[in-house]
Order: sequence, then C-alpha cells, then structure tokens
Amino acid sequence: MKICISAENRQLIKKTIGVGYAKKIFDYLIQKNITNSKGKPFSESHIRNILTGAVENDVILKKILELYEIRLKERLDLKKQRERLFKK
Repeated sequence: MKICISAENRQLIKKTIGVGYAKKIFDYLIQKNITNSKGKPFSESHIRNILTGAVENDVILKKILELYEIRLKERLDLKKQRERLFKK
C-alpha cells in the first residue's frame, strides 16, 4: 500500500524534525538498523526522494513518521515545561 504525504504535511515533518532533517532521519534509520538490500544505509538524497514521493519505500516512510512523532512529542513536552516554569 502506497503511503502519500501531502506537501503541507511534508513541510510539517521537515520543520518538526528540524534543520538537516535528512541527516537526522539517516541517523535514526542507522539506529534502527534499516538498510538497503545490500546492507548499506540509505543515502540522504534517497531519504529526501522518499519524503517527496519521487521514490516509494513504505518501511522508510513509516520510520520517518515514527521520528516525526517522537520529535513532536519532545517539542510539546518542552512547551509544557516552559509554560509550567515561566507561568505568570
């Protein structure tokens, strides 16, 4: 089943994961032992192509969404902590 990500959601993913998002995803895939059929890590350009929809790879896309969810939770937790510490 092909998973499609809209341009708007793609921008949210990039913003949430942050500057250098492809490198961060690359590192996350290595951490999770996700490699290509030759046992090599996927390149950052391949990761960008998957995110834009130029190349299909549901396994990697699911891991990208997993990392997005982790980073989103971290940002929300930080926001709550900031609000709690600096409430007026």
